[in-house]
Amino acid sequence: MIDPVTILGISSLSALLALVIMGSLARGGIPGTREWGWANVALVCGILLLVSHAALPPWLSVIAGNATIGGAAILQLIGLQRFFRRHPAYRLCAVPFVAMVGLIAYFQYGRDSMAARVVVFSLYHAGFSLALGTLVVLHRPRDRPAYAYVFMLGVAYAATVLHLTRAMAYLSGSVAAHGAFTATPLHVVFLAIGTMAAPALTIGMVMMTHDRMSAALERHANIDYLTDLLGRRAFTQAADRECQRARQFGRPLSLAILDIDFFKQINDRFGHAGGDDMLVHFAAQMRDTLRDCDIGARIGGEEFAWLLPKTRAAATQRVLAQFRTRMAETHGMIGNRPVPCTFSAGIAEFAAGDSLDALMARADAALYQAKHAGRDRTVIGPRPPEHQRVSLGADRAPRPAAWAPHTESSFAATAEHPHASGDAALAERRVEHRP
Repeated sequence: MIDPVTILGISSLSALLALVIMGSLARGGIPGTREWGWANVALVCGILLLVSHAALPPWLSVIAGNATIGGAAILQLIGLQRFFRRHPAYRLCAVPFVAMVGLIAYFQYGRDSMAARVVVFSLYHAGFSLALGTLVVLHRPRDRPAYAYVFMLGVAYAATVLHLTRAMAYLSGSVAAHGAFTATPLHVVFLAIGTMAAPALTIGMVMMTHDRMSAALERHANIDYLTDLLGRRAFTQAADRECQRARQFGRPLSLAILDIDFFKQINDRFGHAGGDDMLVHFAAQMRDTLRDCDIGARIGGEEFAWLLPKTRAAATQRVLAQFRTRMAETHGMIGNRPVPCTFSAGIAEFAAGDSLDALMARADAALYQAKHAGRDRTVIGPRPPEHQRVSLGADRAPRPAAWAPHTESSFAATAEHPHASGDAALAERRVEHRP
């Protein structure tokens, strides 16, 4: 049978390896990783004190050893609280810690009972493991993959069950209390499984830390740093998925491209910092107007895209009219000076067989018409002629290879020559003028 000292030695080596891993993550600036690193330091020191019982007095080996391992549990909990950006509960952690150390000292010097010390130690760690799992349940990010958090939750609750089972076994006398380092079967089993809890919890913390770092990298790649809207690449990916849904389910979909009027003059007059202030203000008002299903993005300079699923072009025009009113009521602030901000917009409605490029080309052509007509207005671009599209919900068989270039050239002709598409196109084109 494996010697308990050997099991504890393996546990200390596992904690050292976990310390190396946590040390490599600490430089990433993720809250809580330093506490978990120090928790592994405390765990190693506590185990070394316990296995040195033959050479050290009980107050150092038993009491200080258990106290150090108990401190590791506190550091783990505080680290997880900081990871989830919660205020660390130092005082709440101090109460069970003092109680645990006091009871272990009592059952060492007042009433010597190894079984009672195991029960106190197990109940203490069961409580902290339960707290770890509960933190994960309450505060894990719902918009991130659940794997790392489910792993951490499973390990924490499994450790809780293990410590409670061990406490009940010693409390009921099912395990003979011959000594902390006596190799009885159940004692070895509990010790072997228990030593896996701390490294497994650290692995869970490492997995969650990697997920947090991945989220930061994804945000850096997908979110425009100035406006906090999607960048062009992320918008293109999201919009392409919406186009596929619209094509598959026959749902309406509209795209608006917005451009801040006379933005170059704002830059020239107030400098690039003033221009940035205007972009931030415009994006903030846009975010507040976006519906939950809408997708907003800054796709370049002073140009923004607004994708509206399940929305026709006419309804999109009404949404932009509300946004225009909002912009008129909330002047952009450059320094302490209010500066009026207007915008031009072009709208295109998705047609079956459309590609995202074609949809954006029509919206961009409509935007050009809005600017050419005097700015501060919205233009709805014409849908493709009937012979170049099928109605939503109709047969969606693959089009000939020549269809896409032919359609795009037709769009370009319509954009450059507004009257080229005839009376039908003129009837479809509507221009919103601001009073």
